Amino acid sequence: MMITSKCKLLAIGGLTVVAAACTIVAGTSAAMASSPAALTSPKVVPALSAMSPATAAGQVHNNALYGISCKKWTQCLAVGSRARGTAVNFRPLSEAWNGRHWKVVPMPGPTSRSRALATAISCKSPSDCVASGYHYSPTEGGYAPLAELWNGKSWHIIQQRSPATTSSSFLNDVSCLAYAGCLAVGGSAGANGNGQAIAERWTAGHWHFLKVPQPASAVATELDGIGCTGKYCMAVGMYEVSGGRVYAMTERWDGNSWNLLPAVSAQAPYTELNAVSCHTASVCMAVGDTDWTQTRPFSELWKNGHWRQVFGSRRAGGALTDVTCPDTNWCLAVGWANRKSLAELWSGKRWRVTTAQWAPGRQANELSQVSCPHGISWCATVGARYQPGQPSGEATLAEWWNGRSLRLMTTAGP
Repeated sequence: MMITSKCKLLAIGGLTVVAAACTIVAGTSAAMASSPAALTSPKVVPALSAMSPATAAGQVHNNALYGISCKKWTQCLAVGSRARGTAVNFRPLSEAWNGRHWKVVPMPGPTSRSRALATAISCKSPSDCVASGYHYSPTEGGYAPLAELWNGKSWHIIQQRSPATTSSSFLNDVSCLAYAGCLAVGGSAGANGNGQAIAERWTAGHWHFLKVPQPASAVATELDGIGCTGKYCMAVGMYEVSGGRVYAMTERWDGNSWNLLPAVSAQAPYTELNAVSCHTASVCMAVGDTDWTQTRPFSELWKNGHWRQVFGSRRAGGALTDVTCPDTNWCLAVGWANRKSLAELWSGKRWRVTTAQWAPGRQANELSQVSCPHGISWCATVGARYQPGQPSGEATLAEWWNGRSLRLMTTAGP
């Protein structure tokens, strides 16, 4: 059996729907019966995307933040999606933090397709950021990648077409180097319907598609997260073999090409890596989740030239969706567990849970991405809060780390 994408409810809000198969053990997931036969869906899929206009009749008001990048504590940009009105169409959302408050920044979306969102963002400077994502139409098949450039004053679309060799593609994450442009990763659907990981590089005002090596046994692959330092990048995701098992996948960019690395997978039949952060070229932390009968956080450390699993909270019913490591012996990872925001700290030897604040007014909170511009003393993380089982009412969420604990921030919301 094939899978589509991520086993999570990450910031999809509204309805408690699964954007992909939650397991590949027969009979353990209600989502399995209808799971498409390929890794061909983005890792972030708003709940409204699965609904018809008739299902979502009435007033719809949903906003979520999926990505954030901060150059200092007074300069952060966050991106996501917004939906308002009686239609189920959603558009890109951007908010800026100036050290005092969040404000909405206009962010265009492609006009050729009705649904578009930004899934991640990376900034080389306060006036040079790239956001990645995808767009599509419910009446047409397939996704198309979306990328937008921030010049310090406004957003501009710099990509909205799939590579010529694919019928459908999307971007899950992006990371920008100080001198070598930006690298984005995601997935695509090939002629045979199976998903295949993609990577592209933005430099000198153009996108260049890069060759991504695939595991020999893989029938489908996808890259979900990327982290860069110096001239090197590490990308993480997953691949599926013919027997249906899903393994973690990692690739390393050496400045010229991608190289496949042997990753670690749990004994469970499903292991995925959602994000990675590299403090140096030789020390990286990757986080995600693994699933047997319940989703649990999963992490592995790249050190001394190989990956090894490092154990964390193993919270049942949860996953880690992003991580940042501003120090060799300190990382902050965020995600969700049992409808609550999850945050964990890495001390160089082990993970421990640190309390994420509860945002009132909704029954569920989830964190999606985190950025730490000032080492371990100040970080910001974003996500969404929502009412499970309801098609509207999703709202943006943000928290900041003061060096000791997480505190809520008041977001703007369109």
